[in-house]
Amino acid sequence: MNKPSQSPRVRVRALAAALLCTPLLVACISTTPVWDSRFGQSVNAVKQAQIIHPNAPAGLPSLTGVDGKAAVAAMGNYDRSLQRLSPAGAYGNGAGMQGGIGMSGGIGTR
Repeated sequence: MNKPSQSPRVRVRALAAALLCTPLLVACISTTPVWDSRFGQSVNAVKQAQIIHPNAPAGLPSLTGVDGKAAVAAMGNYDRSLQRLSPAGAYGNGAGMQGGIGMSGGIGTR
């Protein structure tokens, strides 16, 4: 039936005990600044482990090759040469005109 109610003294003692034990439990918990200070270290270590020689390009001489304007002109010539192909495509039998799944067409369909 009805539970006998606890006396107010028992409730106060239980509340006081809980309040006194709380700081002891909180002292055992490590805080996030400890975790945050090491955040990302494992990822950075793995990334660095994948690099064989991190300063490899530093001691190499500069490359001599094609400058930007010449490279753009060469690519333009290459594109124009592809557009001048026969309508049958690169294989001469029309195979370049058909597109597969997700393709917009062959070489001659620009």
